[in-house]
Amino acid sequence: MYRWLVIGLVIFSAAADEVSEPVEGAAADEQAEKFARNAKRLHEQGDLKGALLSYDQAISLAQTNADYYCERGKLKLDLGKHSHAIVDFRIAVAFNPELSQAWLQLGIANYILEKYRAALKPLDRSVSLNGKNARGWFWYGLACQKMADDDRAIRFLRRAVRFDPKFTSAWYHLGRSHAMRGEPLTAAEKFGKAIKLDPEDAGLYSTRGLSYLQHALISTDRNAFLGAAANNFRKALRLNPNFIDASVNFALLYFVKGNSGAMNTRLKQALKKAEGARAATVRFRAWALMTAAGKSRKAAKFLAGVPRNLSGRAGIIRAFLTGTLSETEFKARAKNVQQQSETWFYIGMKYLAAGNRKAAAASLERCTARGGAFGALTAVVALSRLKK
Repeated sequence: MYRWLVIGLVIFSAAADEVSEPVEGAAADEQAEKFARNAKRLHEQGDLKGALLSYDQAISLAQTNADYYCERGKLKLDLGKHSHAIVDFRIAVAFNPELSQAWLQLGIANYILEKYRAALKPLDRSVSLNGKNARGWFWYGLACQKMADDDRAIRFLRRAVRFDPKFTSAWYHLGRSHAMRGEPLTAAEKFGKAIKLDPEDAGLYSTRGLSYLQHALISTDRNAFLGAAANNFRKALRLNPNFIDASVNFALLYFVKGNSGAMNTRLKQALKKAEGARAATVRFRAWALMTAAGKSRKAAKFLAGVPRNLSGRAGIIRAFLTGTLSETEFKARAKNVQQQSETWFYIGMKYLAAGNRKAAAASLERCTARGGAFGALTAVVALSRLKK
């Protein structure tokens, strides 16, 4: 606590210079509250820099007010200053350890920085202080989902929708966790709850379609669920004709049905709508589908169209698939569970493209542990064909 108080005192002294006359006691508190109200108004109006200045002024007058630090931290999140926001949230909980909102925001900030394990403790503290806060349970569930702890994710997301039955995002992520735990029909039901709350969201239909497709792979009534998947993809594209994921998911459906011509058509439609890194992702998936379908020439054409100057995750995948990044290095670049699964998927598909069926099967098995995602579903179908 002392460490953060020292940091706070440094911030206080810097901010205090902006106040022309010293103000103390009740007058200082009143003036600080005026600055804080003005900061909130400016924040809501979108004047983030003006709001930040007002919060600095408020804090210079009320140097131990935890609420002001919490609000300034939220503003800094909106400004993209995530690490600075974390400092403010830590100061807030140092001054008021019972401030559940500050604990929640500290967890959210760590989540945004992809520090999912670090997010767990403050999120747990937040819900222990305010057990009926749906947002607290929601973010706690999301952090567990990122840690591949689907059981806890489901438990916490259920609490989120219990306390706020109209929490669309919570229903959506509850569905995702069920899908990843291999429960596609339960997932589809949860996505249906989200759709009732937001019937114009194309992404919800596309994701529910994937759940029906996931169930079709294990159902005796395969065609019925493939039809349900297709209906959801069509609905998504009616709502948003430029929705890339729906077109790619449709291509996956045609891969499952063994219709490579229709699959190719859907992939080309998706590419017409995509740009930059998004187009690269479509090409990677198109390469994978064509490779799994045994269409090596078409697969090579899709991969050849990926730009060379990509950065981030797309650049890493391209480097591996084109041979400029080793398998060991590719594995080391995976930052989280989702990327680890994706990594095994592309490793498996590269082995398949090279004709090494045994190594392909071993790698693809590792990415099917959590179902529901594009790579996992593609891998399941590819594996079933490898075993024939």
